[in-house]
Amino acid sequence: MIISKSFAQSTTLLPNSVKIGNVTSLGTCNSTTRGVQVFNTSDGKMYFCNGTGWVDMAGGSGGSLTLPYSGSSSTSSTLFSLTNSGSGRGISVITGSNRAIYGESTGGAGVYGVSDSNAGLYGVSNTGVGVFGYANSDFSGYFNNKAKVGFNLAVGQLTYAQTIARLHIKADGNGGWGQHIRMENGNDNGYGEILHDSDGMKFRNFQANESFIFRNSANSTVFTINSSGNTSATGNIYADGNAIISGGAAIGTDLSIGDDVIIYGKASVSGKVTAEGQGIVLNNTASTYIIRHETEGYSFSNLAAGATIISTLGYSGFSGVPMVSVAQVESGAGSWDKILVVPYNVTATSCSLRFTNVSNSSISASGTWHFTIIGPK
Repeated sequence: MIISKSFAQSTTLLPNSVKIGNVTSLGTCNSTTRGVQVFNTSDGKMYFCNGTGWVDMAGGSGGSLTLPYSGSSSTSSTLFSLTNSGSGRGISVITGSNRAIYGESTGGAGVYGVSDSNAGLYGVSNTGVGVFGYANSDFSGYFNNKAKVGFNLAVGQLTYAQTIARLHIKADGNGGWGQHIRMENGNDNGYGEILHDSDGMKFRNFQANESFIFRNSANSTVFTINSSGNTSATGNIYADGNAIISGGAAIGTDLSIGDDVIIYGKASVSGKVTAEGQGIVLNNTASTYIIRHETEGYSFSNLAAGATIISTLGYSGFSGVPMVSVAQVESGAGSWDKILVVPYNVTATSCSLRFTNVSNSSISASGTWHFTIIGPK
């Protein structure tokens, strides 16, 4: 004999089962209907009312899930929670070719991970993306503490194959300020940026009167470039090629230049200045002058007292007649100190040199004579 009893909520008691009332849509769930259970024939799922919203009974703790599984609910509490008090993983998901874990949120974090001693989020992929984040109006990825990247980190319009550096940043098109690296001071509005475009590498301060400062391992300033372009160095300055200084130059020690040195302002050097090429200085008359150094070797044998020998010294680079001065003699032998050297017939390209024995007797001498030539460029 089959005994059945129907109640107002259309629940039927059968000998071996209970038939819950069927609905085609979920009604209102509030404190009055709290505890009500229904079977939704539209999606084939059991629901109960917890006083604030309908809960899919297939998503409760314990038991198993039938895959593929999808559930939804509206609640202010945690919808899905797992606690592992052991040493294993909280969630482990492996997929063939798509995203292993996908999280999406309209107002918070799509995926949120916290760990006291290990990785809050950990992603591994053989050919795709280990961890992928996307946001319409907030950060795609946010790290409250340190972030570690085992291999290369790509930022910008880069493919996996193009990422060939530990940190690789690529801007859109030719780039521009705000597309590469920005460093900002937390105590004021000052910040600086580094970028690379068709002109090359660029470094910029975005607050007035700020300088570029280089420091050594002891945190001592060794080189400074201020906002006007003036430079200050505490040590030596070496340049293998030309050195061109548009403003003033204040150098605390030696200045060594492998080629030309061009200074358009004042130059103050506490040590020595060595220039393998030309030294070009702009004086206060707004005329550019060249300082050249020339050497010539000469040898005299039995030069009679009062006798004179004429020679020619050539040079280049002057637009007008320079000033020619006789400097020291190098590797002098014999009575070289008895010879008077006088430059004359000076032109923009050469001058005559008169060597005269000013002693009262015949002499022999040899050596390398040094000449300083200063004139308009």
